[in-house]
Amino acid sequence: MTRNLDHRVELMFPIEDRANAAKVISALDVLLRDTVKGRVLQSDGVWKLPAVGPGAGGTDAQAYFDELATTLQADRDRVSFEPVERPA
Repeated sequence: MTRNLDHRVELMFPIEDRANAAKVISALDVLLRDTVKGRVLQSDGVWKLPAVGPGAGGTDAQAYFDELATTLQADRDRVSFEPVERPA
């Protein structure tokens, strides 16, 4: 399978809202702690698995974000009010 590395466009922009910046930093923190699918680039250019791997109590960022999305969606699906019927 080929990868689109030759025609990539990278984009950078400031995140000025503090609440949104905190969310981005939190997400990056989870991704950088991923010991299940994450890799560490060595000084010789070789990518290696982190010291703690799958099944050893590591962090799985994909599973974490999946659980977070499921929880947030469940919160959104919850009815936040009951309509009041007007008497006829």
